[in-house]
Amino acid sequence: RTLIKNLSENEKWMIAKLALKYNPGTRALTGSILDQVAESDITDKLLGSLNPVSVFSYNIKEETSLNKEKWRIILELIAIKGCPN
Repeated sequence: RTLIKNLSENEKWMIAKLALKYNPGTRALTGSILDQVAESDITDKLLGSLNPVSVFSYNIKEETSLNKEKWRIILELIAIKGCPN
């Protein structure tokens, strides 16, 4: 998050624009990250590009501060073979 926070507004716009070329899950995750450090007008187009009934599941630490509700992100713990739960 610190790396993205230190980017210029133009660079944040560029990340959002590039994310539009990727799949919806990538757009949701990118938008959620940018949402923490950028003006909402940068992320509005990403949010608008998502199907409003889609949800996106990621194996990310619960402590990660993402705007999960807005971006319809659910965090799930994926069991790794040989690792205790």
